[in-house]
Amino acid sequence: MVDRVDEIMDNRLAPSSWRKVRAGLTVWRAVANGAGWSTIVSAMDPQRGYKMVTFVLHMVEDTLLKYKSIETYVWGMRTWMRAQHQPDPIRGLEEWDDFMASVTGLTWEANEPRKRCPVDVVQRILESVDDNVFWEVQVAFVILILLLTFSRTECPCPKTFDGQEDYDQEAHFNVCDFQPAIIGGKRVLKVRFRRIKQDRRIERPEAAGDGDWAILGEVPGSVFCPLLWYTKFNARVGKRANKRGPMFLDPDMQRPLIYTRLVDQFKAVQRRIGIPDSRLHVLHGLR
Repeated sequence: MVDRVDEIMDNRLAPSSWRKVRAGLTVWRAVANGAGWSTIVSAMDPQRGYKMVTFVLHMVEDTLLKYKSIETYVWGMRTWMRAQHQPDPIRGLEEWDDFMASVTGLTWEANEPRKRCPVDVVQRILESVDDNVFWEVQVAFVILILLLTFSRTECPCPKTFDGQEDYDQEAHFNVCDFQPAIIGGKRVLKVRFRRIKQDRRIERPEAAGDGDWAILGEVPGSVFCPLLWYTKFNARVGKRANKRGPMFLDPDMQRPLIYTRLVDQFKAVQRRIGIPDSRLHVLHGLR
């Protein structure tokens, strides 16, 4: 039953966590290869503690990594060892926690919040859009949705076209997740959220029943009106039969819009309104 158990254990981690595992393994392999060690640290290895300390000191002394990254890479390396049917390599290492606490003091750096994207930048982008160009209308609609709903970018966009982080109906915006409605006599755009970072199994009470909806009110006569951009977007993309397909599309109008493409488009519309490369805002700054 080993293969089935491995499959179940692997499934507990999100794709983003597996990226951290691979990143930690890359650093560990460089250390192990340089010292002539096996990549596997077995439970009975008498040099297990020495190897773990060497791994950490390499990151402290030979790189510019700060503690948060060092901690992540150590976690990734330990997780990979367990996936190779070895016990956690720090198990039973006396004073390990004190050692890592001391490393924290040497390498800690205060986190800086991501730079906020000013609302006037969004306004200038919205005002500059060519309504006849699909990708421009779409990027305007996406950034307005991110601004008004506080959404993270993983909701509108998968990371890849294919593979582990491609489009997922239960994670990314579907066509049916955008619905105009009238609530309390007001026109609104309803936007449904499915799986989110804080709730990967969609267990939150708000998501039960009809779903977790953000309600965005109409703003008549304003470029910030979500219904205005919803209408412009649908005029460019046309009617779609697959309501569980991706809401946002690649410029080829067939595949889903992926994160890297959205980043490039966001940078392009900022450059057009005169923002220099050194001051470009990131998508998370909308949140």
